[in-house]
Amino acid sequence: MALTCYECRGTQDGCAKSTLEGNKDVYLKTCPVGADKCMRSFLKEDRKIQVISHCTNELGCDFAQAVKYSKDGKDLQSWLL
Repeated sequence: MALTCYECRGTQDGCAKSTLEGNKDVYLKTCPVGADKCMRSFLKEDRKIQVISHCTNELGCDFAQAVKYSKDGKDLQSWLL
């Protein structure tokens, strides 16, 4: 059985769990072959929090961790669902 994840890119309110679950036909997607994890990333820009929810794999997780710990002046946090 293929993994399904919510896919959303937008504000924290626009990609809230209630929004995603309330409109599964739009946001719930079957992940492509090779993607075995769901990820939500949060990026704080100009006092607003942007959210990206998507399918990924271990390489995507490793990349998110590398960005999280880089000192580029942005606050990025990622969690596996």
